[in-house]
Amino acid sequence: ALTESMPVSVRVLAGYDDVAASRQNQTYEQLRARVRYNFTEKLIFDASVGGEVRQYKNGKSDTFTPVFSLSGAYRPAERTTVSLTGYRQQNASIFNGYNYTSTGATLSLRQGITDRYTADLSVGYYTLDYAPTSGALVKYTDEYYTARVGLEAKIIRHLTGKIFYQLIIRQSPAAGNINDNQAGVQLTLSY
Repeated sequence: ALTESMPVSVRVLAGYDDVAASRQNQTYEQLRARVRYNFTEKLIFDASVGGEVRQYKNGKSDTFTPVFSLSGAYRPAERTTVSLTGYRQQNASIFNGYNYTSTGATLSLRQGITDRYTADLSVGYYTLDYAPTSGALVKYTDEYYTARVGLEAKIIRHLTGKIFYQLIIRQSPAAGNINDNQAGVQLTLSY
Protein backbone atom coordinates (compact mmCIF):
# COMPACT_ATOMS: atom_id res chain seq x y z
CA ALA A 1 0.00 0.00 0.00
CA LEU A 2 1.22 3.49 -0.80
CA THR A 3 -0.56 4.77 2.30
CA GLU A 4 -3.08 3.28 4.70
CA SER A 5 -5.91 4.96 2.77
CA MET A 6 -4.50 3.90 -0.63
CA PRO A 7 -3.92 0.13 -1.04
CA VAL A 8 -2.30 -0.96 -4.32
CA SER A 9 -2.30 -4.39 -5.96
CA VAL A 10 -1.07 -5.91 -9.22
CA ARG A 11 -3.12 -8.41 -11.20
CA VAL A 12 -1.95 -10.78 -13.95
CA LEU A 13 -4.57 -12.50 -16.08
CA ALA A 14 -4.19 -14.93 -18.97
CA GLY A 15 -6.92 -16.53 -21.03
CA TYR A 16 -7.96 -18.35 -24.17
CA ASP A 17 -10.91 -17.37 -26.38
CA ASP A 18 -12.31 -20.39 -28.20
CA VAL A 19 -14.12 -18.77 -31.14
CA ALA A 20 -16.65 -20.74 -33.24
CA ALA A 21 -14.29 -21.01 -36.24
CA SER A 22 -11.16 -22.57 -34.72
CA ARG A 23 -8.80 -20.50 -36.91
CA GLN A 24 -10.07 -17.43 -35.01
CA ASN A 25 -9.01 -18.73 -31.56
CA GLN A 26 -6.97 -16.29 -29.47
CA THR A 27 -4.84 -16.18 -26.33
CA TYR A 28 -4.33 -13.06 -24.24
CA GLU A 29 -2.46 -11.76 -21.22
CA GLN A 30 -3.30 -8.72 -19.08
CA LEU A 31 -1.24 -6.85 -16.54
CA ARG A 32 -3.13 -4.35 -14.35
CA ALA A 33 -2.39 -2.18 -11.36
CA ARG A 34 -5.26 -1.45 -9.00
CA VAL A 35 -5.52 1.44 -6.56
CA ARG A 36 -8.31 2.23 -4.11
CA TYR A 37 -8.30 5.66 -2.52
CA ASN A 38 -10.51 6.45 0.46
CA PHE A 39 -10.69 10.22 0.09
CA THR A 40 -13.16 10.48 2.97
CA GLU A 41 -15.46 8.05 4.73
CA LYS A 42 -18.13 9.00 2.19
CA LEU A 43 -16.03 9.23 -1.00
CA ILE A 44 -14.04 6.33 -2.48
CA PHE A 45 -12.20 6.02 -5.81
CA ASP A 46 -11.06 2.82 -7.55
CA ALA A 47 -8.79 2.55 -10.58
CA SER A 48 -7.56 -0.52 -12.42
CA VAL A 49 -5.34 0.30 -15.40
CA GLY A 50 -3.08 -1.74 -17.62
CA GLY A 51 -2.73 -3.37 -20.99
CA GLU A 52 -3.63 -6.52 -22.85
CA VAL A 53 -1.49 -8.40 -25.39
CA ARG A 54 -3.48 -10.70 -27.68
CA GLN A 55 -2.17 -13.45 -30.02
CA TYR A 56 -4.17 -14.87 -32.94
CA LYS A 57 -4.15 -18.46 -34.21
CA ASN A 58 -4.82 -17.26 -37.78
CA GLY A 59 -1.40 -15.59 -38.01
CA LYS A 60 -2.49 -11.97 -37.51
CA SER A 61 0.15 -9.87 -35.75
CA ASP A 62 -0.14 -9.59 -31.97
CA THR A 63 -2.08 -6.55 -30.72
CA PHE A 64 -1.72 -4.40 -27.61
CA THR A 65 -4.79 -2.68 -26.16
CA PRO A 66 -5.00 -0.44 -23.08
CA VAL A 67 -7.66 -1.66 -20.61
CA PHE A 68 -9.06 0.06 -17.55
CA SER A 69 -11.91 0.47 -15.11
CA LEU A 70 -12.37 3.64 -13.08
CA SER A 71 -15.05 4.31 -10.50
CA GLY A 72 -16.04 6.73 -7.82
CA ALA A 73 -18.68 6.21 -5.15
CA TYR A 74 -20.20 8.87 -2.91
CA ARG A 75 -22.39 8.06 0.11
CA PRO A 76 -24.19 11.28 1.11
CA ALA A 77 -26.35 9.32 3.61
CA GLU A 78 -26.17 5.90 5.27
CA ARG A 79 -28.47 4.18 2.75
CA THR A 80 -27.67 6.28 -0.33
CA THR A 81 -24.86 5.68 -2.82
CA VAL A 82 -24.16 7.56 -6.06
CA SER A 83 -21.51 6.04 -8.30
CA LEU A 84 -19.88 6.73 -11.64
CA THR A 85 -17.99 3.97 -13.46
CA GLY A 86 -16.00 4.03 -16.70
CA TYR A 87 -14.29 1.12 -18.44
CA ARG A 88 -12.53 -0.22 -21.52
CA GLN A 89 -12.17 -3.96 -22.23
CA GLN A 90 -11.38 -6.06 -25.32
CA ASN A 91 -13.20 -9.32 -26.18
CA ALA A 92 -13.39 -11.84 -28.99
CA SER A 93 -16.70 -11.51 -30.81
CA ILE A 94 -19.10 -14.35 -31.49
CA PHE A 95 -19.15 -13.00 -35.05
CA ASN A 96 -16.31 -14.73 -36.86
CA GLY A 97 -13.54 -12.43 -37.94
CA TYR A 98 -14.07 -9.63 -35.37
CA ASN A 99 -12.93 -8.58 -31.92
CA TYR A 100 -14.68 -5.78 -30.12
CA THR A 101 -13.55 -3.20 -27.61
CA SER A 102 -16.20 -2.07 -25.15
CA THR A 103 -15.77 1.47 -23.78
CA GLY A 104 -18.40 3.14 -21.64
CA ALA A 105 -19.66 4.81 -18.50
CA THR A 106 -22.55 4.29 -16.09
CA LEU A 107 -24.05 6.66 -13.52
CA SER A 108 -26.09 4.94 -10.82
CA LEU A 109 -28.06 5.75 -7.69
CA ARG A 110 -28.76 3.13 -5.02
CA GLN A 111 -31.22 4.02 -2.26
CA GLY A 112 -32.03 1.85 0.75
CA ILE A 113 -35.72 2.10 1.60
CA THR A 114 -35.71 -0.17 4.67
CA ASP A 115 -33.31 -2.81 5.98
CA ARG A 116 -34.85 -5.28 3.50
CA TYR A 117 -35.62 -3.17 0.41
CA THR A 118 -33.30 -1.20 -1.88
CA ALA A 119 -34.13 0.70 -5.07
CA ASP A 120 -31.64 1.45 -7.82
CA LEU A 121 -31.58 3.59 -10.94
CA SER A 122 -28.85 3.78 -13.58
CA VAL A 123 -28.16 5.34 -16.96
CA GLY A 124 -25.26 4.51 -19.21
CA TYR A 125 -23.57 4.90 -22.56
CA TYR A 126 -21.08 2.59 -24.22
CA THR A 127 -19.63 1.76 -27.60
CA LEU A 128 -18.60 -1.53 -29.15
CA ASP A 129 -15.77 -0.92 -31.61
CA TYR A 130 -15.55 -3.92 -33.95
CA ALA A 131 -12.13 -4.57 -35.50
CA PRO A 132 -11.53 -7.35 -38.04
CA THR A 133 -9.10 -10.10 -37.06
CA SER A 134 -8.80 -11.44 -40.62
CA GLY A 135 -10.00 -11.04 -44.18
CA ALA A 136 -11.39 -8.00 -45.94
CA LEU A 137 -13.84 -7.01 -43.20
CA VAL A 138 -14.22 -3.35 -42.23
CA LYS A 139 -14.22 -1.65 -38.84
CA TYR A 140 -17.47 -0.29 -37.43
CA THR A 141 -18.88 1.01 -34.13
CA ASP A 142 -22.19 0.37 -32.39
CA GLU A 143 -23.47 2.87 -29.80
CA TYR A 144 -25.63 1.84 -26.84
CA TYR A 145 -27.72 3.93 -24.42
CA THR A 146 -29.12 2.21 -21.33
CA ALA A 147 -31.55 3.01 -18.51
CA ARG A 148 -32.46 0.64 -15.69
CA VAL A 149 -34.67 0.80 -12.60
CA GLY A 150 -34.94 -1.99 -10.04
CA LEU A 151 -36.14 -2.99 -6.60
CA GLU A 152 -34.18 -5.50 -4.51
CA ALA A 153 -35.44 -7.40 -1.45
CA LYS A 154 -33.63 -9.56 1.09
CA ILE A 155 -35.82 -12.67 1.14
CA ILE A 156 -33.88 -14.76 3.67
CA ARG A 157 -30.34 -14.61 5.05
CA HIS A 158 -28.45 -15.63 1.88
CA LEU A 159 -31.14 -15.07 -0.75
CA THR A 160 -32.04 -11.79 -2.43
CA GLY A 161 -34.58 -11.15 -5.14
CA LYS A 162 -34.74 -8.32 -7.63
CA ILE A 163 -37.28 -7.08 -10.14
CA PHE A 164 -36.14 -4.67 -12.84
CA TYR A 165 -37.03 -2.85 -16.03
CA GLN A 166 -34.31 -1.98 -18.54
CA LEU A 167 -34.27 -0.05 -21.81
CA ILE A 168 -31.40 -0.54 -24.27
CA ILE A 169 -31.15 1.59 -27.41
CA ARG A 170 -28.62 0.45 -30.02
CA GLN A 171 -27.51 2.55 -32.99
CA SER A 172 -25.53 0.44 -35.45
CA PRO A 173 -24.45 1.20 -39.02
CA ALA A 174 -23.99 -2.54 -39.68
CA ALA A 175 -26.88 -4.19 -37.83
CA GLY A 176 -29.51 -1.44 -37.70
CA ASN A 177 -31.06 0.41 -34.78
CA ILE A 178 -33.12 -1.22 -32.02
CA ASN A 179 -35.04 -0.22 -28.90
CA ASP A 180 -35.09 -3.19 -26.53
CA ASN A 181 -37.43 -3.14 -23.51
CA GLN A 182 -36.63 -5.78 -20.90
CA ALA A 183 -38.25 -6.70 -17.59
CA GLY A 184 -37.06 -9.45 -15.32
CA VAL A 185 -36.75 -11.17 -12.00
CA GLN A 186 -33.38 -12.17 -10.58
CA LEU A 187 -32.62 -14.38 -7.58
CA THR A 188 -29.15 -14.39 -6.01
CA LEU A 189 -27.95 -17.00 -3.53
CA SER A 190 -24.68 -16.03 -1.83
CA TYR A 191 -22.51 -17.31 1.01
